Formats: sequence, C-alpha cells, structure tokens
Amino acid sequence: MSLITVCLTNWKRPENLEKIIAQVRSQSVPVKIFLWNNGESIINNDIDWYVESSHNAMCSPRWFMAANADTEFVCIYDDDLFLMDNNIFADIVKLADKSPRGSIFGPTGVTLKPGTHYRDAEHHYSFRSIKQEDIRCDIIKGSMMLMRTSELQKKVNLNIFKFKREEDIIVSALMADCQLNQHYCLLSFGDRFNSVGDDDVALWRHDGHMDARELACNEFFPQHND
Repeated sequence: MSLITVCLTNWKRPENLEKIIAQVRSQSVPVKIFLWNNGESIINNDIDWYVESSHNAMCSPRWFMAANADTEFVCIYDDDLFLMDNNIFADIVKLADKSPRGSIFGPTGVTLKPGTHYRDAEHHYSFRSIKQEDIRCDIIKGSMMLMRTSELQKKVNLNIFKFKREEDIIVSALMADCQLNQHYCLLSFGDRFNSVGDDDVALWRHDGHMDARELACNEFFPQHND
C-alpha cells in the first residue's frame, strides 16, 4: 500500500519530468504519482493519475489532486527539484511521526519578521545550507511540501481552491491555524535536494512576485502586521 501521494505539476519543463518521476518512484517508501500537465503532452506509464490541461492552470490543480489523495501523506512537488538519494521520503516520514500533525516539511522555507516586507524575511534553502539540523519556520515554499493528508483535507477546503499563486503561504498558514513557527525546513538534508529552478519559468522571476507574497502573508498571518 502506498504511503505518500506525490502531486506534480508541469509547465515548460518536460525535460525534468522523466528524471523526477524516476526519482520519486525509486524512493524506499511506496508512492502514488499524480501529474497535472499544463504543458505539452507526455507519455509515461509510471503515473497513477494523469490530467492534461488545455491551458496553464498554474499551481491550484495540485491542491485539487491532493484533495483526492487517500494515502497517509501527501507531497506537493514542483518540476524543478531533484531528489539525490532514495531515502529522502522515508526520513521525512520519520520526522513527521515525531512532530505535530499539522506540520509541513520541505527543503525551502521562510521565517517571517513581523512588521517587515516578505522580501526581507529569512529565506531558507537546504541545498545552500551547511547547518546540521532542521529549523522551525512559518512557511514551507511550494517547491516541495510534505504533510499529513488527513490534516490537509480537514483544515483546507481543497475542492474550491482558486488561488493561482501564493497557495503555499495560504496552506502553511491554515495548517498551522495561522500561528508562526509551526513547520520544518529540512536544512539538515543539505544537498540531498537539488534545485534547478533558476530559469525564466520560475515564478520568483515574475514582476510583482514579492509584493503578491507580502499581501498573502498580511492576510493569513495576522502577526506579520505587528
């Protein structure tokens, strides 16, 4: 029986997909793979649920797929992150079993600084870190977010998820009941993750990205305004 459902979205990075799917499937814990394809058609028989969209629906479809997961854990996964060994998911599940049920785990996170703009917050990246331990933070970024399926489906109304962007901030807030310092950025994993998200497709390169994320923080983390 599968332990984790991995929800992938693809847009203009088909060259990454085959590698990512193979890396996810080779993890030491059993997984299901859901893929919402916003780009060109692909053929891959190792996908459990495949949806091909006639237009780029951006990020919100991954939460629609998460609403249909029936495994203990669900993992939101972007198309620019590589797994560099086969035990990453197993090690995250071990951490999750010792952590609050609403916690989210991922390689990139944010610690907000109340009263300051999102761009001036502390941004954490495991693949750039030399720290040997994980840290608590406020937001796990959408490159990868692993969490308990039951908690996600209980706390977030996923079937009517309409947000095109910044949904990682919204889910981080709702899973933590809008409290700070509830999630885990996996800095100790270091270069077990490899990000290739520096191309023109990356959302952080878009005009207005930081301001849109600041607005989401202001709405869903009341302490951010203090």
